Amino acid sequence: PLQLRIINDQLMQLERAFQNPLGNSIEQSDLKHIVYAPSRTNRYNARGFPSITDAIEDRNITLIQQQISIATYFVQSAVSVLRPPQAIQTI
Repeated sequence: PLQLRIINDQLMQLERAFQNPLGNSIEQSDLKHIVYAPSRTNRYNARGFPSITDAIEDRNITLIQQQISIATYFVQSAVSVLRPPQAIQTI
């Protein structure tokens, strides 16, 4: 049961690791998930990494680099969640 709990906690934390509390952009502050969300131009079509895709469509190199940096941060956070937990100490 303890091993199952550890795996379940990791799965929950993994999904939370992809949530940007500030939102994907100023126009889409209600959309928090950095991997899956609708694009700015089509709310009915979910895309992978929509903020990066929208920046590419804008052809704004500074914004593209900024959005890639933000996505990299959240992906690295997700990777750290998947690392094996340290030894659990019991009292």
